[in-house]
Amino acid sequence: MESRCERYQLAENGSLDMIWDWDITTNQIYCSNRWYQMLGYRNAGIQNSFSWWESLLHPDDHDETMRRLQLHLEQRESFVVEYRLQTSNNEYRWLLASGQAVWNPQGQATRMSGTVIDITERKQAEQNLMAACELAEKSNQAKTDFLASVSHELRTPMNLIMGMTYLAQHTDL
Repeated sequence: MESRCERYQLAENGSLDMIWDWDITTNQIYCSNRWYQMLGYRNAGIQNSFSWWESLLHPDDHDETMRRLQLHLEQRESFVVEYRLQTSNNEYRWLLASGQAVWNPQGQATRMSGTVIDITERKQAEQNLMAACELAEKSNQAKTDFLASVSHELRTPMNLIMGMTYLAQHTDL
């Protein structure tokens, strides 16, 4: 019969999710092999510490990610956050992380575990969709401007023709 550890290892190996576990008291982090593979890291140069993970956060995402983490640890709000993390080749991947802390009887967080999903392709699709929407809006505005201009350019001579036709019909010219 399989042990819990064997079942967990099998589930971890078969999952597309990256699994992490942070010992808050020692600041050590365990990350699944999938986590390291996705980000391109090998055993060399890995510090497995919270500060190392924090150093990989994209500067634009750092403050919000840390704020969300603090809210979870101090106020027990849910921890779900999107952020970019630097890979071994200095590119950034978009990740969706979720986790849950464990608190001791004094109310201090001692450990936190969770999963991370690579959402880079989804974020790129969102950016492409936003660019396409912007292009469609600009195209629609150009069409509106063109039709307004054409309408004006047609109305002016038509008013002259209508005016001259009226004069020709109602006067002795």
